[in-house]
Amino acid sequence: MPPPVMATIHHLAASLEYQTVVDIPFLIESQQALALNLSSSNSTKYLHKTDKNWHDIQRQVVKDKKNTTQASSKFLLSNQKKGASLTAYSPISKAIHIQPLDQSLPGSSKQLLTSKIAEPTTTLITQATSSAVVKVPGQQPYQKSNKQSVEFQVIAQVANSQITNLSETLTNEIPAVSKLSDVQSTDWKLQALQLLMERYGVTVLCDNDIFQGNRSVTRFEFAICLNGLLNYIQAQINTDQMKVIDQEDTIVLQRLQQEFTNELAVLQGHIDLLEARTAALETQQFATTTKLTGEVKFNLIDGWGGRVTGKGDSNPVLTYLTKLQFNTSFSGKDLLFIELAAGNAVNRNFADSDSFGTKMALWSEAGNTNNQTFLTVLQYRFTAFNDRITFKITPVGHRTYIVLNSNSSTEGLALSQFGEFSPVFRIGLEELNTGLGIDWSITDQTQLQFVYSAKNANDPNSGLFNSDSYAIGTQLLVRPTENFTTGIAYIHAQSEDGSLNTLAGSLNADTSGGFKERAQIQAINGTLQWRLLPNVTLGAWGGYIRTKSRESDAEANSTTYAVSLLVRDLFGREGDTLGVIFGQPLKLINGKLIQREDVSTSLHYELFYDFRVNNNISITPGFFVITNPEHNSGNNTIIIGGIRTRFRF
Repeated sequence: MPPPVMATIHHLAASLEYQTVVDIPFLIESQQALALNLSSSNSTKYLHKTDKNWHDIQRQVVKDKKNTTQASSKFLLSNQKKGASLTAYSPISKAIHIQPLDQSLPGSSKQLLTSKIAEPTTTLITQATSSAVVKVPGQQPYQKSNKQSVEFQVIAQVANSQITNLSETLTNEIPAVSKLSDVQSTDWKLQALQLLMERYGVTVLCDNDIFQGNRSVTRFEFAICLNGLLNYIQAQINTDQMKVIDQEDTIVLQRLQQEFTNELAVLQGHIDLLEARTAALETQQFATTTKLTGEVKFNLIDGWGGRVTGKGDSNPVLTYLTKLQFNTSFSGKDLLFIELAAGNAVNRNFADSDSFGTKMALWSEAGNTNNQTFLTVLQYRFTAFNDRITFKITPVGHRTYIVLNSNSSTEGLALSQFGEFSPVFRIGLEELNTGLGIDWSITDQTQLQFVYSAKNANDPNSGLFNSDSYAIGTQLLVRPTENFTTGIAYIHAQSEDGSLNTLAGSLNADTSGGFKERAQIQAINGTLQWRLLPNVTLGAWGGYIRTKSRESDAEANSTTYAVSLLVRDLFGREGDTLGVIFGQPLKLINGKLIQREDVSTSLHYELFYDFRVNNNISITPGFFVITNPEHNSGNNTIIIGGIRTRFRF
């Protein structure tokens, strides 16, 4: 049967729950009329398997025995509210016309049923006397009669000379399903779809106004929503998040699929085409593009306390730090990263001797370029081995924590430099400016990282691998669940004078007790992030550093630790973050042949609230307190407070 005719037949029967397709001989006599009578008996069954009352039809043919031609034809018997209709299709005449006895159908259905599809060369007229229960979502069930017989009379008149023309006329004039009438707001199909989408919580898959007001919905709009619902249910079943679907929902979904078969097929065709084009684009050369991003920070800061280690004098300051970043990709799987920066944070924001005289008081990213612009980072990274491994090459601005993930929830949020992440990742911060890195995703839950850093790698006398100061590090990160990540890192380094240069502890610890000899550094660090609740994250780190002179028996041992708690989306404001940090800055706990140990213990307390104005602007007020600065109980407590405003673009 040609698709347009079959589509029309299915459209006529789609609003009915009980349908029967009867395959009987259809007899046509040239230039004469044929009478065909059907009466209920035991022959052909209903296709609807949920119907317990199976009906059969006895075939009885009354014909003129002269010049007859027999051909197989399809008859669709459709129960209506107060009657029935018989749809007939002849492959010889290729003509179809339907005339229901019951004229009480809805307006749009009646018009379609009684409209002429071809020239009236062939006319099929049906008559019926029966009724059936028809259950349509959103409507009351129809009453079914007790009659067990259905009688039809079909009268056909065919002219052989016009069969060919009639076939062409039929093919040209039957409208495609996509051109049929829109779905009205009162139609059961739209009401059923809305009910199903609300029940499964996927109304966001449709435009907001589809189920609002009295507007009609095009068949393709309807098909898009239906397709989204079907895909969602299928995904839920595939992931075992949904075990079973209600039987009534299944019946309605099957009927809707049948009603919109053509639209769903066209939609799937478009999706397949887009996927094919996307795959083709991915295999073709990626267009070289450069994206500009940037960040500007305004810092309003003041400090109090600290009368021993420094002058203790401070006044409120307003500083800035600007970064412009150029991100260029040549293949879609690589990145050339260039960063330019300028800032004016004089005296490291109260950290120098003119103020509090301790690096423990350092504000986060307190950069000073005297308002001049410098190249601060130049890096090229690319992936290989099915994107499992990322290689990083950094001639300028290399840092250990660029490769070894700090695994800290407070990075980028904390106001203090110490509060961002462990000082172990900052070893050689101001010297080791060039390096290489490898990031290997062994599995989706396991990540292994390697880093190499060197000082003066551009000097031919030392080069990249013969520098007096270098660092080699590795870290294993494990994510056993989505809510928990832990890591263990090891760093082996060499320093010309034994200095660590972390800028996140006491001067005594950062210079390894001041023995000022070429030394080897061994460091180990552990981290964890644990999302206790969807909006609550617990973080922690702990590190140990051993510095051993290569020229004497001098050595120094230092430790650091911290615990943090972040609470997001407070007061119903999405994106806001409250942060609390407690820890011990890097402290020299013991050693040999050193000037002294840190006799007391400094503790770091920090509180901040990141207020997210929008996706591009955030305002972060807060403060941090350092007790016993420089791990010296003779020094007064230092308090640093301020407001940071960050602009991203």
